[in-house]
Amino acid sequence: MTLYPMAAGCMLNGQPIGSCSPGFTYPPVFGFAMMPFVFFPMWLRNVLWYAVLIGATWWSFRLAESLVQSSVGICFDKTELTRFRIVSILLVLNFILADLENQAYDVLVLLLLLIGLAGLAKDRPVSSTLGFGLAAALKATPLLFFPYILFRKGWKLFTLCVLCYLTFSLVPDLFLTVENGRTTYYGNWIREVALQPFFAGDSGGMPRFWEGENDLNQSLRALVYRISLTLHIQQQFTLILYTACSLYLMYMVWVFLRSVRLPNHFVLDGSLIITGMLLLSAMSSKSHFVALMLPFMVVTAHMLSDPQLRHALLFASVLSCVLNNLTSRDLVGRQFAELAGYGGSVTLGTITLGVAIGYLVMMKQKRPFHPRTTKQGRSINHPPSR
Repeated sequence: MTLYPMAAGCMLNGQPIGSCSPGFTYPPVFGFAMMPFVFFPMWLRNVLWYAVLIGATWWSFRLAESLVQSSVGICFDKTELTRFRIVSILLVLNFILADLENQAYDVLVLLLLLIGLAGLAKDRPVSSTLGFGLAAALKATPLLFFPYILFRKGWKLFTLCVLCYLTFSLVPDLFLTVENGRTTYYGNWIREVALQPFFAGDSGGMPRFWEGENDLNQSLRALVYRISLTLHIQQQFTLILYTACSLYLMYMVWVFLRSVRLPNHFVLDGSLIITGMLLLSAMSSKSHFVALMLPFMVVTAHMLSDPQLRHALLFASVLSCVLNNLTSRDLVGRQFAELAGYGGSVTLGTITLGVAIGYLVMMKQKRPFHPRTTKQGRSINHPPSR
C-alpha cells in the first residue's frame, strides 16, 4: 500500500513510472486502477486492500472448488467436502499467507483466470473474454492462456481475448499522458519491463529483479541461472534456459493432445498452464504461487475420489507441499530456508505438481471412470467393470 499508490501518483502527475517509482514493474493499468488509493490515509488503504484480498481469496477458493468438482464428476458429501477443503487449504496456505503478507494482487489475477476457465467449461465466451483478457492486462503471464484458447476454441474467442487485453492495457494512455509526450505508459512498460528479460536495453531505471542469484525468484529462469553458476557454465546459461523452457512447453502440448479426449478437460489443462505461468515467468516470487490453489485442488479431488490413483497423487501432493514449505523461515529456520530457496525448492515443487497433472491425464485416458450415484445421492468415480 506504499508501492501501488506511489506508482498511481506518478501517473497522475504525468511522470514515467520507471524513474518515479522504479519498484513498480506491473502493467500500467494496475497503477491506473490504484489511483483512488492515492487520496486515502494509510490505515484506510490497508483496511480496504485487505478486504479486497481476503474476499478474492474466498471467492477464488469457492470457484475453484466448483470447477474441480464438476470436472471430476463428483459431488462430495458433507464429510468428504470438509476433508477436501481442509486438505486443499493446507496445501496452499503458505502461498495464501505470502500473498496477504506482501499485499500482492496475485489472488485477483487467479480469480480472473478461474472466471475465464469457468467460461470455457460452460461455453460462456463473455466470461472467458473478460476473465482472460483482464487477467493478462493486470499481469503478463496469463498471456500463456491465449495460444491455448486458439488451439482449443479457434480464432474467434482468441481474437476477442486479444482485443479485451489490448483495450484494458491501453486504458491509462486514453486518459493520461507521459510528461515528455513522446511515449506512452503501455509502450514504456513493454520496452522497460516486458522485453527486458529477452533483450538487452534501457530499463528506464527499473531494477532487473530477474537477474542474479536472487533466491526469492523461484522461476525456472532463476533455477537454471543458479545451477549454471554453481557448475561454472554461465556462458551456456541462455542455451540451457531456452532448452528447459522449450521442454516444459512441449510437455504441456503433449498433455493437451491427450486431455482433449477427456470430458471437462479445461480445468486440467488450465491447472497445467498455471504451473507453466509460474515456471516460465522471468520473475516468480512466493506470493505469485497462490495460483497453485487450482492445481492442488485438482490433484486433491482426484486423490480423494479415485482409490487407484490415491497413492501416487498423495505422494506427489506431499512432496510438492514439503518442497514449497522449505522456504518458510518460521518452519525451518532462516538459514535452511535461504538454502532451500537457492536450490529452487518452490520451483521443484511446482514441477512436481505439473508432472502429477500429466500423470492424471495419462491415467484417465487409459482408464476412464464413470461416476455413479449412491443411496446418499452423491456421485463416486469407479473404474468400469471388466
